[in-house]
Amino acid sequence: MNKPRSLRSEARAYALQAIYSWLMSGNPMDKIKKEWLASINVQVLDPFYEKPEYLLIEIDEKQIDRAYFEKLLSGVAKHHEALNEALAPCLSRSLEELTPIEHAILWIGAFELTEQPDIPYRVVINESVELAKLFGAQDSHKFVNGVLDKLAKIHRPNG
Repeated sequence: MNKPRSLRSEARAYALQAIYSWLMSGNPMDKIKKEWLASINVQVLDPFYEKPEYLLIEIDEKQIDRAYFEKLLSGVAKHHEALNEALAPCLSRSLEELTPIEHAILWIGAFELTEQPDIPYRVVINESVELAKLFGAQDSHKFVNGVLDKLAKIHRPNG
């Protein structure tokens, strides 16, 4: 039996999909955020709501930590260049070689490691690894784990 995911974990899963949409579409983040918030609100209020085609997988939980979802989207959009700079020395390949899913997961993890000191680094890495297992290629969770572990040692040397 699967343990239910926390509202914050659900927020990360939705944020990952929204960031993926941003990477793939090139649309402004404000537009993507608005679309995703509308889909989340409808799901919470309407049990007969049909899943939009752009969702990558079915999310079991209908509720998420909306404020954290918005914080992740805004933070990644605002800091994505600095996040790329922070990630670059931790990567075994170039940023251009990352899949969009890997890139989005690493952005979320890097944002949490660099901008959310209240979240323990082990939680950040574990949540990112779980996203990679859920959405990524077969062994991408190992790659994500290695990259974020290196980044944590730089940005959170004392834990």
